[in-house]
Amino acid sequence: MGDFNSDHPDWRYDTPNNDSDTLLEWASCSDLVLVYDPKQRNTFCWERHFSPDLCWVSYSGGGPLPAGREVLDDFPCSQHRPSLVHVGLTLPVIRAKNDGTLGRRTVTNSIFY
Repeated sequence: MGDFNSDHPDWRYDTPNNDSDTLLEWASCSDLVLVYDPKQRNTFCWERHFSPDLCWVSYSGGGPLPAGREVLDDFPCSQHRPSLVHVGLTLPVIRAKNDGTLGRRTVTNSIFY
């Protein structure tokens, strides 16, 4: 993950530059996939509409590794917002009800049946 100093419409720049062409060629030859969601906020803070901070994942078992990225709030004295990257399987947390009966039984049944 990093700022690759490359402009490309795939990460909200208006036009590509030579660096982005080289970067996309490298990613393709290396079997890498961009982790990017255009619905998320931009990683550049200063009223810009693009996201220069890119995260790439590799293929494993016939497909890209499961991954997601969350762009966090502004960081003091930085042009870039920090990103939290999740790579691998993400399991939901299931909590039992406070009474300790139905909730626990439901969780147990969903796991073992």
